[in-house]
Amino acid sequence: MVDPIFGFDRSFLCQASAIDMLCKERLDFNHLFRHGIRYLSRQEERDVRAAETNRVEGNRELAAVDEGGQTFLSQAKYPPPPTLLELPLILFP
Repeated sequence: MVDPIFGFDRSFLCQASAIDMLCKERLDFNHLFRHGIRYLSRQEERDVRAAETNRVEGNRELAAVDEGGQTFLSQAKYPPPPTLLELPLILFP
């Protein structure tokens, strides 16, 4: 069974007695084989998360941004702290 979301190709093993019991309980095998039961081991989950992080971070590095766009992105993420001249002047009576 191939999981289209995670890209894992799984082996499916079962005992004949288990299939017999599932047939008697009227399990919908079409649904099982079409949709499956998603499960990842802890190591597989770490691998999937690392691959997704690399995919997302890699796209950011490959994006072409001009100088004006780079300035905007740097200020939008982490705006520089204001200087003393930029702070509002508060006058007390």
